[in-house]
Amino acid sequence: MNSKIIKDFYKNIAVAISFFLISVIYVEIFLKRGIIIPGDDRGFNIERLEEAYMNFKSGHLFSAISTFSASRIGQAIGTYYPSGNLIIYAIIRTIIHKPLTSYYIYTMVGKFLGLAIAYISCKYVLNRRDTAYVFSILYSLAPYIMSNDYVRFDIGESWAAIFFPMIFAGMYLVMFSMERKKLRGVLMLTLGLAFVTYSHVLSAVMSILILLLLYLFTLKFQKDKIENIKLLVISAVLYFISVAGFIVPFVKSMLSNNINTPGIDSFGTTGMLDMSGLVNESIKNSLSFNKPNIGIILIIIVFVGMSSVFSGKIFDKFIYTCGIVLLICSTSIIPWNLLAKTPIEIIQYPWRLLSFSILFLSLYAAIIICNNRAKSLKFLVVACSVLFSMSTLIQCRNYGDSISNYDATGPLGHLKIDSSNYSNAVSINRDINLSATHRDYLPENSLGKSADMFIHNAYVNDKKYFISRNKIISGYQSETFKLEKITRKRAEVVIPFVIYNEKDYKVTINGSRIKFKKDNSSRLSFQKPADISNMKIKIEYITPKYVKIIRAVSLGVILLLCIGFIFNEFSIIKGYSVKYD
Repeated sequence: MNSKIIKDFYKNIAVAISFFLISVIYVEIFLKRGIIIPGDDRGFNIERLEEAYMNFKSGHLFSAISTFSASRIGQAIGTYYPSGNLIIYAIIRTIIHKPLTSYYIYTMVGKFLGLAIAYISCKYVLNRRDTAYVFSILYSLAPYIMSNDYVRFDIGESWAAIFFPMIFAGMYLVMFSMERKKLRGVLMLTLGLAFVTYSHVLSAVMSILILLLLYLFTLKFQKDKIENIKLLVISAVLYFISVAGFIVPFVKSMLSNNINTPGIDSFGTTGMLDMSGLVNESIKNSLSFNKPNIGIILIIIVFVGMSSVFSGKIFDKFIYTCGIVLLICSTSIIPWNLLAKTPIEIIQYPWRLLSFSILFLSLYAAIIICNNRAKSLKFLVVACSVLFSMSTLIQCRNYGDSISNYDATGPLGHLKIDSSNYSNAVSINRDINLSATHRDYLPENSLGKSADMFIHNAYVNDKKYFISRNKIISGYQSETFKLEKITRKRAEVVIPFVIYNEKDYKVTINGSRIKFKKDNSSRLSFQKPADISNMKIKIEYITPKYVKIIRAVSLGVILLLCIGFIFNEFSIIKGYSVKYD
Protein backbone atom coordinates (compact mmCIF):
# COMPACT_ATOMS: atom_id res chain seq x y z
CA MET A 1 0.00 0.00 0.00
CA ASN A 2 1.56 3.31 -1.09
CA SER A 3 2.08 6.37 1.09
CA LYS A 4 -0.69 8.41 -0.56
CA ILE A 5 -3.35 5.85 0.39
CA ILE A 6 -1.99 5.74 3.96
CA LYS A 7 -2.19 9.54 4.19
CA ASP A 8 -5.76 9.44 2.86
CA PHE A 9 -6.64 6.84 5.47
CA TYR A 10 -5.41 9.02 8.33
CA LYS A 11 -7.19 12.04 6.91
CA ASN A 12 -10.42 10.05 6.78
CA ILE A 13 -9.93 9.01 10.40
CA ALA A 14 -9.51 12.66 11.38
CA VAL A 15 -12.70 13.58 9.50
CA ALA A 16 -14.59 10.74 11.20
CA ILE A 17 -13.39 11.86 14.64
CA SER A 18 -14.53 15.43 13.97
CA PHE A 19 -17.95 14.16 12.85
CA PHE A 20 -18.21 12.04 15.97
CA LEU A 21 -17.43 15.00 18.22
CA ILE A 22 -20.00 17.18 16.44
CA SER A 23 -22.59 14.42 16.78
CA VAL A 24 -21.90 14.06 20.50
CA ILE A 25 -22.25 17.79 21.10
CA TYR A 26 -25.39 17.80 18.95
CA VAL A 27 -27.25 15.59 21.43
CA GLU A 28 -25.34 16.31 24.64
CA ILE A 29 -26.99 19.74 24.81
CA PHE A 30 -30.32 17.99 25.46
CA LEU A 31 -29.14 14.72 26.96
CA LYS A 32 -27.41 16.52 29.82
CA ARG A 33 -30.79 17.99 30.81
CA GLY A 34 -32.51 14.64 30.34
CA ILE A 35 -35.50 16.10 28.51
CA ILE A 36 -37.37 15.72 25.24
CA ILE A 37 -39.02 19.00 24.26
CA PRO A 38 -42.48 19.15 22.65
CA GLY A 39 -42.49 18.38 18.94
CA ASP A 40 -45.11 18.32 16.20
CA ASP A 41 -44.97 14.53 15.79
CA ARG A 42 -43.50 13.59 19.16
CA GLY A 43 -46.46 11.61 20.47
CA PHE A 44 -46.84 9.63 17.26
CA ASN A 45 -43.15 8.83 16.92
CA ILE A 46 -42.52 7.94 20.56
CA GLU A 47 -45.26 5.35 20.15
CA ARG A 48 -43.51 4.04 17.03
CA LEU A 49 -40.18 3.83 18.88
CA GLU A 50 -41.82 1.84 21.67
CA GLU A 51 -43.44 -0.52 19.18
CA ALA A 52 -40.12 -1.12 17.41
CA TYR A 53 -38.35 -1.80 20.71
CA MET A 54 -40.98 -4.26 21.98
CA ASN A 55 -41.10 -6.05 18.62
CA PHE A 56 -37.31 -6.40 18.62
CA LYS A 57 -37.43 -7.80 22.15
CA SER A 58 -39.94 -10.33 20.82
CA GLY A 59 -37.47 -11.36 18.12
CA HIS A 60 -39.00 -9.48 15.18
CA LEU A 61 -37.86 -6.61 12.96
CA PHE A 62 -41.20 -5.49 11.51
CA SER A 63 -44.85 -5.53 12.51
CA ALA A 64 -47.92 -4.85 10.40
CA ILE A 65 -50.11 -3.61 13.27
CA SER A 66 -49.49 -1.75 16.54
CA THR A 67 -50.09 -3.88 19.62
CA PHE A 68 -47.65 -2.32 22.09
CA SER A 69 -48.47 1.26 21.16
CA ALA A 70 -51.03 3.63 19.60
CA SER A 71 -53.53 2.74 22.35
CA ARG A 72 -53.23 -0.94 21.36
CA ILE A 73 -56.25 -1.06 19.07
CA GLY A 74 -54.46 -2.82 16.20
CA GLN A 75 -53.88 0.26 14.04
CA ALA A 76 -51.92 -0.80 10.93
CA ILE A 77 -49.22 1.86 11.31
CA GLY A 78 -46.47 -0.63 10.47
CA THR A 79 -48.18 -1.49 7.18
CA TYR A 80 -48.45 2.09 5.95
CA TYR A 81 -45.49 3.81 7.64
CA PRO A 82 -42.02 2.24 7.20
CA SER A 83 -39.98 1.42 10.27
CA GLY A 84 -36.65 0.24 8.88
CA ASN A 85 -34.80 3.16 10.50
CA LEU A 86 -36.31 2.30 13.90
CA ILE A 87 -34.42 -1.01 14.06
CA ILE A 88 -31.29 0.94 15.05
CA TYR A 89 -33.19 2.50 17.96
CA ALA A 90 -34.50 -0.91 19.01
CA ILE A 91 -30.97 -2.33 19.12
CA ILE A 92 -29.69 0.65 21.15
CA ARG A 93 -32.64 0.48 23.57
CA THR A 94 -32.17 -3.27 24.06
CA ILE A 95 -28.59 -2.63 25.16
CA ILE A 96 -29.07 0.57 27.19
CA HIS A 97 -32.71 0.16 28.34
CA LYS A 98 -33.14 3.84 29.27
CA PRO A 99 -35.56 5.35 26.71
CA LEU A 100 -34.36 8.99 26.79
CA THR A 101 -30.69 8.06 26.62
CA SER A 102 -31.46 5.54 23.88
CA TYR A 103 -33.28 8.15 21.83
CA TYR A 104 -30.41 10.64 21.98
CA ILE A 105 -27.80 8.01 21.15
CA TYR A 106 -30.04 7.02 18.24
CA THR A 107 -30.15 10.69 17.16
CA MET A 108 -26.37 10.92 17.56
CA VAL A 109 -25.88 7.87 15.33
CA GLY A 110 -28.18 9.45 12.76
CA LYS A 111 -26.28 12.73 12.79
CA PHE A 112 -22.92 10.95 12.46
CA LEU A 113 -24.22 8.89 9.53
CA GLY A 114 -25.66 12.04 7.95
CA LEU A 115 -22.35 13.88 8.16
CA ALA A 116 -20.37 10.87 6.90
CA ILE A 117 -22.70 10.06 4.00
CA ALA A 118 -22.86 13.72 2.93
CA TYR A 119 -19.06 13.92 3.03
CA ILE A 120 -18.46 10.68 1.10
CA SER A 121 -21.15 11.44 -1.47
CA CYS A 122 -19.79 14.91 -2.23
CA LYS A 123 -16.22 13.60 -2.37
CA TYR A 124 -17.27 10.99 -4.94
CA VAL A 125 -18.81 13.69 -7.13
CA LEU A 126 -16.21 16.49 -6.85
CA ASN A 127 -13.15 14.52 -5.74
CA ARG A 128 -12.25 17.27 -3.27
CA ARG A 129 -11.94 16.63 0.45
CA ASP A 130 -12.30 20.24 1.60
CA THR A 131 -15.44 20.89 -0.47
CA ALA A 132 -16.97 17.64 0.75
CA TYR A 133 -16.29 18.57 4.36
CA VAL A 134 -17.81 22.05 4.07
CA PHE A 135 -20.84 20.58 2.26
CA SER A 136 -21.43 17.94 4.94
CA ILE A 137 -21.38 20.58 7.71
CA LEU A 138 -23.63 23.08 5.92
CA TYR A 139 -26.15 20.43 4.89
CA SER A 140 -26.33 18.43 8.13
CA LEU A 141 -26.45 21.47 10.44
CA ALA A 142 -28.98 23.53 8.47
CA PRO A 143 -31.88 24.55 10.77
CA TYR A 144 -34.59 22.71 8.82
CA ILE A 145 -32.56 19.48 8.84
CA MET A 146 -32.03 19.84 12.61
CA SER A 147 -35.68 20.69 13.23
CA ASN A 148 -36.69 17.17 12.23
CA ASP A 149 -34.81 15.85 15.27
CA TYR A 150 -36.15 18.37 17.75
CA VAL A 151 -39.05 20.80 17.20
CA ARG A 152 -40.73 18.57 14.60
CA PHE A 153 -39.63 15.22 16.05
CA ASP A 154 -40.14 13.71 12.61
CA ILE A 155 -37.94 10.64 12.80
CA GLY A 156 -38.90 9.36 9.37
CA GLU A 157 -38.06 12.55 7.52
CA SER A 158 -34.93 13.05 9.61
CA TRP A 159 -33.48 9.68 8.64
CA ALA A 160 -34.60 10.02 5.03
CA ALA A 161 -32.59 13.26 4.76
CA ILE A 162 -29.47 11.33 5.80
CA PHE A 163 -29.51 9.50 2.46
CA PHE A 164 -30.49 12.35 0.09
CA PRO A 165 -26.82 13.17 -0.75
CA MET A 166 -26.21 9.48 -1.50
CA ILE A 167 -29.15 9.41 -3.94
CA PHE A 168 -28.16 12.49 -5.90
CA ALA A 169 -24.46 11.58 -5.94
CA GLY A 170 -25.44 8.16 -7.31
CA MET A 171 -27.56 9.78 -10.03
CA TYR A 172 -24.70 12.10 -11.00
CA LEU A 173 -22.19 9.23 -11.20
CA VAL A 174 -24.54 7.18 -13.38
CA MET A 175 -25.04 10.06 -15.83
CA PHE A 176 -21.59 11.66 -15.96
CA SER A 177 -18.85 9.35 -14.65
CA MET A 178 -16.85 6.61 -16.33
CA GLU A 179 -17.08 2.80 -16.19
CA ARG A 180 -16.47 1.47 -12.65
CA LYS A 181 -17.72 4.68 -11.10
CA LYS A 182 -20.99 4.22 -12.97
CA LEU A 183 -21.44 0.95 -11.09
CA ARG A 184 -20.74 2.86 -7.89
CA GLY A 185 -23.47 5.29 -8.96
CA VAL A 186 -26.00 2.50 -9.57
CA LEU A 187 -25.34 1.00 -6.15
CA MET A 188 -25.49 4.37 -4.37
CA LEU A 189 -28.68 5.39 -6.15
CA THR A 190 -30.40 2.06 -5.47
CA LEU A 191 -29.35 1.73 -1.84
CA GLY A 192 -29.95 5.40 -1.10
CA LEU A 193 -33.51 5.27 -2.42
CA ALA A 194 -34.16 2.01 -0.59
CA PHE A 195 -32.96 3.45 2.73
CA VAL A 196 -35.08 6.57 2.20
CA THR A 197 -38.14 4.43 1.43
CA TYR A 198 -37.67 2.36 4.59
CA SER A 199 -37.54 5.63 6.54
CA HIS A 200 -40.18 7.87 4.95
CA VAL A 201 -42.24 6.98 1.87
CA LEU A 202 -43.17 10.56 1.05
CA SER A 203 -39.49 11.57 0.96
CA ALA A 204 -38.85 8.72 -1.47
CA VAL A 205 -41.69 9.88 -3.73
CA MET A 206 -40.36 13.46 -3.75
CA SER A 207 -36.82 12.21 -4.39
CA ILE A 208 -37.91 10.14 -7.39
CA LEU A 209 -39.87 13.05 -8.89
CA ILE A 210 -36.89 15.41 -8.52
CA LEU A 211 -34.53 12.78 -9.98
CA LEU A 212 -36.79 12.43 -13.03
CA LEU A 213 -36.76 16.18 -13.54
CA LEU A 214 -32.97 16.32 -13.16
CA TYR A 215 -32.59 13.54 -15.71
CA LEU A 216 -34.74 15.39 -18.24
CA PHE A 217 -33.03 18.75 -17.71
CA THR A 218 -29.53 17.27 -18.04
CA LEU A 219 -30.29 15.00 -21.00
CA LYS A 220 -28.48 17.17 -23.55
CA PHE A 221 -25.30 17.16 -21.42
CA GLN A 222 -25.16 13.36 -21.13
CA LYS A 223 -22.65 11.72 -23.47
CA ASP A 224 -23.78 8.08 -23.35
CA LYS A 225 -27.56 8.37 -23.15
CA ILE A 226 -28.34 4.74 -24.08
CA GLU A 227 -25.93 3.34 -21.50
CA ASN A 228 -27.32 5.68 -18.86
CA ILE A 229 -30.90 4.56 -19.54
CA LYS A 230 -29.86 0.90 -19.22
CA LEU A 231 -28.15 1.58 -15.90
CA LEU A 232 -31.10 3.59 -14.56
CA VAL A 233 -33.50 0.78 -15.53
CA ILE A 234 -31.27 -1.72 -13.71
CA SER A 235 -31.23 0.60 -10.68
CA ALA A 236 -35.03 0.95 -10.81
CA VAL A 237 -35.53 -2.83 -10.93
CA LEU A 238 -33.11 -3.44 -8.05
CA TYR A 239 -34.76 -0.66 -6.09
CA PHE A 240 -38.23 -2.12 -6.52
CA ILE A 241 -37.08 -5.58 -5.43
CA SER A 242 -35.27 -4.13 -2.40
CA VAL A 243 -38.36 -2.25 -1.18
CA ALA A 244 -41.01 -4.77 -2.29
CA GLY A 245 -41.11 -6.19 1.25
CA PHE A 246 -42.75 -2.94 2.34
CA ILE A 247 -44.35 -1.58 -0.84
CA VAL A 248 -46.28 -4.71 -1.92
CA PRO A 249 -48.20 -5.16 1.39
CA PHE A 250 -48.65 -1.38 1.54
CA VAL A 251 -50.25 -1.17 -1.91
CA LYS A 252 -52.31 -4.34 -1.47
CA SER A 253 -53.75 -3.12 1.83
CA MET A 254 -54.44 0.33 0.37
CA LEU A 255 -56.37 -1.22 -2.50
CA SER A 256 -58.45 -3.49 -0.25
CA ASN A 257 -59.18 -0.92 2.48
CA ASN A 258 -60.49 2.63 2.43
CA ILE A 259 -57.82 4.17 4.65
CA ASN A 260 -57.77 7.52 6.42
CA THR A 261 -54.54 8.99 5.08
CA PRO A 262 -52.60 11.83 6.79
CA GLY A 263 -54.43 15.16 6.52
CA ILE A 264 -54.25 16.83 3.12
CA ASP A 265 -57.46 18.89 3.29
CA SER A 266 -55.56 22.09 4.09
CA PHE A 267 -52.95 21.66 1.33
CA GLY A 268 -51.94 25.02 -0.12
CA THR A 269 -53.93 27.05 2.40
CA THR A 270 -52.76 26.56 6.00
CA GLY A 271 -49.22 25.97 7.22
CA MET A 272 -47.75 27.69 4.17
CA LEU A 273 -44.34 29.35 4.28
CA ASP A 274 -44.08 32.89 2.92
CA MET A 275 -40.78 34.11 1.48
CA SER A 276 -40.37 37.04 3.89
CA GLY A 277 -40.87 34.71 6.85
CA LEU A 278 -38.35 32.25 5.39
CA VAL A 279 -35.73 34.98 4.97
CA ASN A 280 -36.32 36.47 8.44
CA GLU A 281 -36.15 33.12 10.22
CA SER A 282 -33.08 32.11 8.20
CA ILE A 283 -31.28 35.28 9.28
CA LYS A 284 -32.13 34.40 12.89
CA ASN A 285 -30.90 30.84 12.25
CA SER A 286 -33.88 29.82 14.36
CA LEU A 287 -35.20 26.43 15.36
CA SER A 288 -38.79 27.45 16.07
CA PHE A 289 -42.11 25.64 15.82
CA ASN A 290 -43.75 25.94 12.38
CA LYS A 291 -41.00 28.27 11.11
CA PRO A 292 -38.84 26.17 8.77
CA ASN A 293 -35.78 27.92 7.33
CA ILE A 294 -32.39 27.27 5.72
CA GLY A 295 -30.15 29.22 8.14
CA ILE A 296 -28.09 32.38 7.96
CA ILE A 297 -25.16 31.00 5.96
CA LEU A 298 -27.29 29.56 3.18
CA ILE A 299 -29.56 32.62 2.96
CA ILE A 300 -26.40 34.70 2.44
CA ILE A 301 -25.35 32.25 -0.27
CA VAL A 302 -28.73 32.73 -1.96
CA PHE A 303 -28.03 36.44 -2.43
CA VAL A 304 -24.30 36.09 -3.12
CA GLY A 305 -25.04 33.48 -5.77
CA MET A 306 -27.28 35.85 -7.69
CA SER A 307 -24.30 38.00 -8.63
CA SER A 308 -21.76 35.24 -9.26
CA VAL A 309 -23.72 32.41 -10.85
CA PHE A 310 -23.69 33.90 -14.36
CA SER A 311 -19.91 33.77 -14.55
CA GLY A 312 -19.51 30.32 -13.03
CA LYS A 313 -19.24 26.85 -14.50
CA ILE A 314 -22.30 25.11 -15.94
CA PHE A 315 -22.35 22.63 -13.05
CA ASP A 316 -22.24 25.44 -10.48
CA LYS A 317 -24.98 27.38 -12.25
CA PHE A 318 -27.15 24.29 -12.45
CA ILE A 319 -26.99 23.30 -8.78
CA TYR A 320 -27.53 26.93 -7.69
CA THR A 321 -30.57 27.15 -9.95
CA CYS A 322 -31.91 23.86 -8.55
CA GLY A 323 -31.49 25.18 -5.01
CA ILE A 324 -33.26 28.47 -5.78
CA VAL A 325 -36.14 26.84 -7.69
CA LEU A 326 -36.77 24.38 -4.88
CA LEU A 327 -36.53 27.20 -2.35
CA ILE A 328 -39.17 29.19 -4.19
CA CYS A 329 -41.34 26.09 -4.59
CA SER A 330 -41.28 25.58 -0.83
CA THR A 331 -43.04 28.92 -0.27
CA SER A 332 -46.43 30.47 -0.93
CA ILE A 333 -45.04 32.24 -4.04
CA ILE A 334 -46.24 29.17 -5.90
CA PRO A 335 -50.09 29.07 -5.89
CA TRP A 336 -50.20 25.59 -4.39
CA ASN A 337 -53.88 25.93 -3.54
CA LEU A 338 -54.63 25.55 -7.26
CA LEU A 339 -53.14 22.06 -7.09
CA ALA A 340 -55.39 20.92 -4.23
CA LYS A 341 -57.32 17.75 -5.05
CA THR A 342 -54.52 16.64 -7.36
CA PRO A 343 -51.92 13.90 -6.65
CA ILE A 344 -49.37 16.59 -5.68
CA GLU A 345 -51.26 17.33 -2.46
CA ILE A 346 -49.83 14.16 -0.97
CA ILE A 347 -46.75 16.16 0.10
CA GLN A 348 -49.02 18.01 2.61
CA TYR A 349 -46.60 20.91 3.14
CA PRO A 350 -44.56 22.35 0.24
CA TRP A 351 -41.85 23.47 2.67
CA ARG A 352 -40.80 19.82 2.80
CA LEU A 353 -38.91 20.66 -0.39
CA LEU A 354 -36.49 22.67 1.77
CA SER A 355 -34.42 19.53 2.43
CA PHE A 356 -33.61 19.31 -1.29
CA SER A 357 -33.07 23.04 -1.64
CA ILE A 358 -30.64 22.92 1.30
CA LEU A 359 -28.77 20.05 -0.36
CA PHE A 360 -28.17 21.96 -3.61
CA LEU A 361 -27.46 25.30 -1.92
CA SER A 362 -25.01 23.65 0.50
CA LEU A 363 -23.17 22.06 -2.41
CA TYR A 364 -23.01 25.38 -4.27
CA ALA A 365 -21.87 27.15 -1.12
CA ALA A 366 -19.13 24.58 -0.50
CA ILE A 367 -17.82 24.98 -4.06
CA ILE A 368 -17.60 28.78 -4.07
CA ILE A 369 -16.23 28.90 -0.51
CA CYS A 370 -13.47 26.36 -1.19
CA ASN A 371 -12.60 28.01 -4.52
CA ASN A 372 -12.24 31.40 -2.87
CA ARG A 373 -8.73 32.87 -2.80
CA ALA A 374 -8.99 33.39 0.95
CA LYS A 375 -8.02 29.89 2.06
CA SER A 376 -9.10 30.58 5.62
CA LEU A 377 -12.72 31.22 4.52
CA LYS A 378 -13.66 27.54 4.53
CA PHE A 379 -12.40 27.12 8.09
CA LEU A 380 -14.31 30.21 9.16
CA VAL A 381 -17.53 28.97 7.54
CA VAL A 382 -17.25 25.54 9.17
CA ALA A 383 -16.58 27.09 12.59
CA CYS A 384 -19.45 29.56 12.23
CA SER A 385 -21.83 26.86 11.03
CA VAL A 386 -21.06 24.64 14.03
CA LEU A 387 -21.26 27.55 16.50
CA PHE A 388 -24.51 28.89 15.02
CA SER A 389 -26.15 25.48 15.12
CA MET A 390 -25.07 24.77 18.69
CA SER A 391 -26.24 28.22 19.81
CA THR A 392 -29.59 27.54 18.17
CA LEU A 393 -29.87 24.18 19.92
CA ILE A 394 -29.03 25.75 23.29
CA GLN A 395 -31.82 28.31 22.81
CA CYS A 396 -34.17 25.47 21.91
CA ARG A 397 -33.12 23.53 25.02
CA ASN A 398 -33.59 26.59 27.23
CA TYR A 399 -37.11 26.87 25.88
CA GLY A 400 -37.61 23.24 26.88
CA ASP A 401 -36.37 23.96 30.39
CA SER A 402 -39.12 26.53 30.82
CA ILE A 403 -41.90 24.04 30.01
CA SER A 404 -43.72 22.07 32.69
CA ASN A 405 -43.34 18.31 32.93
CA TYR A 406 -46.51 17.90 34.99
CA ASP A 407 -48.76 15.41 33.22
CA ALA A 408 -51.56 14.24 35.58
CA THR A 409 -53.92 12.34 33.25
CA GLY A 410 -54.11 14.82 30.40
CA PRO A 411 -52.38 14.94 27.02
CA LEU A 412 -48.59 15.22 26.99
CA GLY A 413 -48.18 16.90 23.61
CA HIS A 414 -47.32 20.35 25.03
CA LEU A 415 -45.20 19.17 27.98
CA LYS A 416 -41.55 18.30 28.16
CA ILE A 417 -40.80 14.64 28.78
CA ASP A 418 -38.14 13.50 31.23
CA SER A 419 -37.35 10.34 33.20
CA SER A 420 -40.07 11.13 35.73
CA ASN A 421 -42.95 11.11 33.27
CA TYR A 422 -41.74 9.12 30.25
CA SER A 423 -43.48 5.91 31.26
CA ASN A 424 -46.75 7.81 31.54
CA ALA A 425 -46.18 9.33 28.10
CA VAL A 426 -46.66 6.04 26.29
CA SER A 427 -50.14 4.66 25.77
CA ILE A 428 -49.41 1.15 27.03
CA ASN A 429 -49.13 2.55 30.56
CA ARG A 430 -52.31 4.64 30.48
CA ASP A 431 -56.00 3.81 30.35
CA ILE A 432 -56.57 6.96 28.32
CA ASN A 433 -53.75 8.64 26.44
CA LEU A 434 -54.95 11.58 24.40
CA SER A 435 -51.46 12.11 22.95
CA ALA A 436 -51.59 8.68 21.27
CA THR A 437 -54.95 9.04 19.57
CA HIS A 438 -53.74 9.43 16.00
CA ARG A 439 -56.37 8.50 13.44
CA ASP A 440 -54.03 8.16 10.46
CA TYR A 441 -54.20 4.76 8.75
CA LEU A 442 -57.48 3.75 10.38
CA PRO A 443 -60.25 2.50 8.05
CA GLU A 444 -62.47 5.42 7.09
CA ASN A 445 -65.57 3.66 8.44
CA SER A 446 -63.96 3.35 11.89
CA LEU A 447 -63.39 7.07 12.44
CA GLY A 448 -66.80 7.63 14.01
CA LYS A 449 -66.01 5.04 16.69
CA SER A 450 -62.26 5.73 16.97
CA ALA A 451 -62.52 7.78 20.20
CA ASP A 452 -64.53 4.94 21.73
CA MET A 453 -61.86 2.44 20.70
CA PHE A 454 -58.99 4.56 21.97
CA ILE A 455 -60.47 4.49 25.50
CA HIS A 456 -61.08 0.73 25.17
CA ASN A 457 -64.85 0.46 25.33
CA ALA A 458 -66.21 -2.98 24.46
CA TYR A 459 -69.89 -3.74 23.91
CA VAL A 460 -72.03 -6.73 24.79
CA ASN A 461 -75.43 -6.45 23.11
CA ASP A 462 -74.78 -2.69 22.94
CA LYS A 463 -74.03 -2.48 26.67
CA LYS A 464 -70.74 -0.65 27.26
CA TYR A 465 -67.87 -2.35 29.12
CA PHE A 466 -64.71 -0.39 29.84
CA ILE A 467 -61.53 -2.52 29.58
CA SER A 468 -58.76 -1.16 31.79
CA ARG A 469 -55.14 -1.40 30.71
CA ASN A 470 -54.32 -4.17 33.19
CA LYS A 471 -56.85 -6.36 31.38
CA ILE A 472 -55.12 -5.95 28.04
CA ILE A 473 -52.11 -8.17 27.33
CA SER A 474 -49.89 -7.18 24.41
CA GLY A 475 -47.82 -9.52 22.26
CA TYR A 476 -46.15 -9.40 18.88
CA GLN A 477 -48.98 -8.66 16.44
CA SER A 478 -51.45 -9.89 19.04
CA GLU A 479 -53.67 -8.45 21.74
CA THR A 480 -55.58 -10.22 24.49
CA PHE A 481 -58.60 -8.57 26.10
CA LYS A 482 -60.17 -9.85 29.31
CA LEU A 483 -63.94 -9.56 29.66
CA GLU A 484 -65.31 -10.91 32.91
CA LYS A 485 -68.70 -11.72 34.41
CA ILE A 486 -70.61 -11.62 31.15
CA THR A 487 -73.62 -13.65 32.24
CA ARG A 488 -75.74 -13.43 29.12
CA LYS A 489 -75.71 -16.75 27.32
CA ARG A 490 -76.26 -15.33 23.86
CA ALA A 491 -74.72 -11.99 23.02
CA GLU A 492 -72.94 -10.12 20.28
CA VAL A 493 -69.59 -8.85 21.53
CA VAL A 494 -67.70 -5.92 19.96
CA ILE A 495 -64.05 -5.45 20.95
CA PRO A 496 -62.12 -2.14 20.53
CA PHE A 497 -59.71 -3.61 17.99
CA VAL A 498 -59.47 -2.79 14.29
CA ILE A 499 -59.78 -5.54 11.69
CA TYR A 500 -58.50 -4.76 8.20
CA ASN A 501 -58.60 -7.97 6.13
CA GLU A 502 -60.43 -10.68 8.07
CA LYS A 503 -58.53 -13.59 6.49
CA ASP A 504 -55.27 -12.27 8.01
CA TYR A 505 -56.53 -12.60 11.61
CA LYS A 506 -57.04 -15.42 14.07
CA VAL A 507 -59.31 -15.01 17.14
CA THR A 508 -59.51 -17.35 20.13
CA ILE A 509 -61.54 -17.31 23.34
CA ASN A 510 -59.87 -19.07 26.26
CA GLY A 511 -57.67 -20.88 23.74
CA SER A 512 -60.43 -22.07 21.40
CA ARG A 513 -60.61 -20.61 17.92
CA ILE A 514 -63.88 -18.90 16.98
CA LYS A 515 -65.54 -17.40 13.94
CA PHE A 516 -65.66 -13.63 13.83
CA LYS A 517 -66.40 -10.68 11.59
CA LYS A 518 -65.79 -6.96 11.52
CA ASP A 519 -68.71 -4.67 12.20
CA ASN A 520 -69.67 -1.55 10.24
CA SER A 521 -66.88 0.33 12.06
CA SER A 522 -64.23 -2.33 11.29
CA ARG A 523 -64.18 -3.45 14.94
CA LEU A 524 -63.87 -7.10 15.92
CA SER A 525 -67.31 -8.64 16.42
CA PHE A 526 -68.35 -12.19 17.38
CA GLN A 527 -71.09 -14.21 19.05
CA LYS A 528 -70.30 -15.04 22.67
CA PRO A 529 -70.13 -18.76 23.47
CA ALA A 530 -73.13 -19.62 25.69
CA ASP A 531 -71.24 -21.47 28.41
CA ILE A 532 -68.50 -18.88 29.07
CA SER A 533 -68.80 -15.82 31.33
CA ASN A 534 -65.10 -14.93 31.74
CA MET A 535 -63.37 -14.53 28.40
CA LYS A 536 -59.77 -14.12 27.30
CA ILE A 537 -60.17 -12.86 23.75
CA LYS A 538 -56.89 -13.14 21.85
CA ILE A 539 -56.60 -11.47 18.44
CA GLU A 540 -53.59 -12.34 16.29
CA TYR A 541 -52.51 -10.87 12.99
CA ILE A 542 -50.98 -13.64 10.88
CA THR A 543 -48.43 -12.30 8.41
CA PRO A 544 -49.26 -13.79 4.97
CA LYS A 545 -46.64 -16.19 3.63
CA TYR A 546 -46.13 -14.15 0.47
CA VAL A 547 -45.21 -11.13 2.64
CA LYS A 548 -42.62 -13.17 4.54
CA ILE A 549 -41.12 -14.37 1.26
CA ILE A 550 -41.02 -10.88 -0.28
CA ARG A 551 -39.47 -9.43 2.88
CA ALA A 552 -36.76 -12.10 2.83
CA VAL A 553 -36.03 -11.44 -0.85
CA SER A 554 -35.89 -7.67 -0.28
CA LEU A 555 -33.57 -8.03 2.70
CA GLY A 556 -31.36 -10.43 0.75
CA VAL A 557 -31.09 -8.02 -2.19
CA ILE A 558 -30.19 -5.12 0.10
CA LEU A 559 -27.45 -7.20 1.75
CA LEU A 560 -26.09 -8.26 -1.65
CA LEU A 561 -26.09 -4.64 -2.85
CA CYS A 562 -24.19 -3.57 0.27
CA ILE A 563 -21.64 -6.34 -0.24
CA GLY A 564 -21.39 -5.41 -3.92
CA PHE A 565 -20.79 -1.78 -3.02
CA ILE A 566 -17.98 -2.72 -0.61
CA PHE A 567 -16.29 -4.98 -3.18
CA ASN A 568 -16.61 -2.29 -5.85
CA GLU A 569 -14.97 0.25 -3.53
CA PHE A 570 -12.07 -2.11 -2.86
CA SER A 571 -11.74 -2.62 -6.60
CA ILE A 572 -11.58 1.13 -7.21
CA ILE A 573 -9.08 1.59 -4.37
CA LYS A 574 -6.94 -1.24 -5.76
CA GLY A 575 -6.94 0.44 -9.17
CA TYR A 576 -6.08 3.72 -7.48
CA SER A 577 -3.17 2.01 -5.70
CA VAL A 578 -1.80 0.53 -8.94
CA LYS A 579 -2.04 3.96 -10.59
CA TYR A 580 0.23 5.56 -7.97
CA ASP A 581 2.68 2.68 -7.42
